[in-house]
Amino acid sequence: MPQRDPDTGLAALASLTDATRLALYNYVQREGEAVSRDAAAAAIGISRSLAAYHLDRLVDSGLLRVRFARPEGRSGPGAGRPAKLYECTDHAVEVSVPRRNYQLAARAFVGALAHDLDEGSRAALQAASRTLGRAMITEGARAGGEDDLVAGLAAMGYQPYMDGATVRLRNCLFADLTRDQQELTCSMNLGLIEGALEALGEDGRKACLDPAEGRCCVAIVADSANS
Repeated sequence: MPQRDPDTGLAALASLTDATRLALYNYVQREGEAVSRDAAAAAIGISRSLAAYHLDRLVDSGLLRVRFARPEGRSGPGAGRPAKLYECTDHAVEVSVPRRNYQLAARAFVGALAHDLDEGSRAALQAASRTLGRAMITEGARAGGEDDLVAGLAAMGYQPYMDGATVRLRNCLFADLTRDQQELTCSMNLGLIEGALEALGEDGRKACLDPAEGRCCVAIVADSANS
């Protein structure tokens, strides 16, 4: 569940007002896997000690977490100490003043749909999701990167990355809802991305469900019917 305490959320977000800290957080988020201090420092062009300081502050604020692992290929008594690595936390940080809880409403709506045996309701949800997906792809997002699709998905809040010819998404926009109603939530995600593909005129690609731990349930693959 997202952090709901305003003081905790504000403290976390305030830590990102530092430009160096924000650059480090964005780097770790883009990588999608745990990174070392050396790699983070090299990525944004700062010293290792400065990177370590800011990475540890991001851990203190709850935006990153630490794990330890030995470098690949090293094991046994002579392998040395495990390296300190940083990765993004699973939870989101949300701040609302005064307090609001729109996720509670979303959970209620999804729960109601889950108990509605009328397939018309689910079809309506899918259609609404496709409409929203089309609307969320703006002209600015289309022109915002080298790849229109990747730039557009990033603007929607996903974290797209290439896995061979397949586009995968590290961030699920509805991660908390999937714990309660995975089928319906994945259906919403699928509808959103189908709408985005339609808006971008991506006839050679299609969205499909391919769930796995640590990423969105939707993948975008080549559409053999239109290739």
